Amino acid sequence: MGETLNDKLSELTPARRKAIKTRATQLIAEESALHQLRKARKLTQANMVKKLGIG
Repeated sequence: MGETLNDKLSELTPARRKAIKTRATQLIAEESALHQLRKARKLTQANMVKKLGIG
């Protein structure tokens, strides 16, 4: 059986685990803000791709 995420995290130093948790929190907040913005503007991700010309 493979290793779990908790197994891998337990191998890291406390400082590294804290840095990972901090970055994860930042990424979640960014995604939430983008989701709220798209919702407020009634845009889907597909609409945003078209508007930004990146798809």
